Amino acid sequence: MRHPIDLSPHSQRGAFSILTTLVLLLVLGFLALALDSGRLYLEKRRLQKVADTAALEAITRLPLGDCSAAPADAQQFASENALRNGFDPDADDRSLAVQCVTTMSSGGLRDAVADSHGRAVRVEVQHRVPTSLVMQASSLFSPSIPNQITLRARAVAEREEPSASFSVGAQLLRLDNGRLLGRLLATVGLDPATLTVLDSNGLANASISPAGLLDALGVDIGIEQLKVLSPEGLLDLVQTQVGLLGIDELLDLSLEVVSDSVLRADLALVRQQILGNPVLRDVRLSLFDTPTQPGLLSLTTTPDGEIGPALDTRVNLSELLKTALLIGANQQGLQLHQGLLNTAQLELGIVRPPSIGIGPVGTTAYNAQIRLHLSVDTKETPLLGGLLAGLGVRVHLPIWIDLVTGHGTLESLDCTGAEPLAEIDVVSRVGNVCLGDIPAAARWSDSRSCESDLQSTELIRASLPLVGGFTLDHKLHLPALEANTRPPLAFETVPQRESTAPNNFQLAKTVDRLLDEIMDLIKPSAFKSEGLLGGVLGSLLDLVELVLDPLVNVLKPIVSGLLSPLGGLLDSVINQLLGLEIGRTDVQLQSVSCGIPKLVR
Repeated sequence: MRHPIDLSPHSQRGAFSILTTLVLLLVLGFLALALDSGRLYLEKRRLQKVADTAALEAITRLPLGDCSAAPADAQQFASENALRNGFDPDADDRSLAVQCVTTMSSGGLRDAVADSHGRAVRVEVQHRVPTSLVMQASSLFSPSIPNQITLRARAVAEREEPSASFSVGAQLLRLDNGRLLGRLLATVGLDPATLTVLDSNGLANASISPAGLLDALGVDIGIEQLKVLSPEGLLDLVQTQVGLLGIDELLDLSLEVVSDSVLRADLALVRQQILGNPVLRDVRLSLFDTPTQPGLLSLTTTPDGEIGPALDTRVNLSELLKTALLIGANQQGLQLHQGLLNTAQLELGIVRPPSIGIGPVGTTAYNAQIRLHLSVDTKETPLLGGLLAGLGVRVHLPIWIDLVTGHGTLESLDCTGAEPLAEIDVVSRVGNVCLGDIPAAARWSDSRSCESDLQSTELIRASLPLVGGFTLDHKLHLPALEANTRPPLAFETVPQRESTAPNNFQLAKTVDRLLDEIMDLIKPSAFKSEGLLGGVLGSLLDLVELVLDPLVNVLKPIVSGLLSPLGGLLDSVINQLLGLEIGRTDVQLQSVSCGIPKLVR
């Protein structure tokens, strides 16, 4: 006989108690697992912090941040840091290992490879801790299952390459005293006298880093992301997000940096003059210098292609604004034209604006390069030209003179002392003379020396009826004052300005080369002759060459011996007595960054 099932609430009370117990046990189990997993996670995080701080201290304390120079010290520094953070590397359940590594970039990611010559430091720490509760419970049933687990953490730290920012300028080309550059700027309607504000002490001490400049311009990317970009990637980013800059925009940024109220007012007046200048107000500048387009800043990468160190190096605002003015004015065809007594035409212009060098050892900054063109053409001379034309004679002498060219290269940086030390090697040339033709496209746009694009041209033509004539096609190059061999300039403080010694008057070498060029000029092969006059000229030149060649070879050492002391005397008279220093080059070291210790992720 079946009994009816009791479904009353009183009869179900025992079943609910069992279910509640099971649920509570399950919740407690999950809670224990969560706490146990959290224990392991927090221990892993603490271990990573130990590795990070140990690697950073090691790279910070190592001389020049170079692990390969003192690997034993790297181990010691990392161990000391770990011990201070409660991690004993000598404990039985713990260990700390240090390696020198080389870091490499690939696809925007950094990787570290063990290398005894590597500069970076890799720290690996290990700690044995009880394993999870599940694994410990499993080990009760199987001795092969360990009840402890080894946690590992690894960190790589490196110091960025030391870098510097500097500018190069010749005394002949200063802006602030109405010399040549100031006069050229006057041709585009800018009064150089107003630019004295750019040389005031307040602005001379104001600076900004390229990274800070990009941030002020609204570049929407973090500094660490900026640093891993290639130079091409940085240019693409700036062109996309910033584009070209106006001089007024740079002055606006300068106003934000400068705190002195008087200086701010003076800068505001300069900005108003720029905005009121029909030539300069619409000038657009490239922020970074490229091989095809002059820019304000010339960034140089580290040997492994990194742009990061240069982005942290500060740039003097005074030099930045003066460079912007010269580049902007040069875009508008900054040239001075002048006729001379109806017999010659004189042109003066900048073929390369200056640049500010920013980067590690090997970085180069250029001086403004000035070229002078003197064209003597009897065809353009009303009286003398008409007379010579009647005789069938024309003389055309296109003379090109690179007045000043120069550049400085950062040769060394030493950050081991209290103050960073730097050396910059300067090469300058004054009065590089060329005679011949330069293609129109390269006359005022190609920064190479005038001899690079020099072509032969018709210098003299004579054509007489019945007796024939001749033409002289030739080109000539004469480096009048070559660059002196000088030791690099040494800088012991930042900022600091140093100057090279002036170029010597190397009369002996100049005359020696002039004689060689003259001998080439009067060779019969340089002339194209026709008719009786041409034949007579050819015979005469053969005779002259026959006589002069041995004579010149005999005279060269004699002339050199006479002119060498004369050149020294001329140096003394001009440099010391008259105070005219030809070819002296100023170099301004604006800032030095000794490299920021950082973790490599």
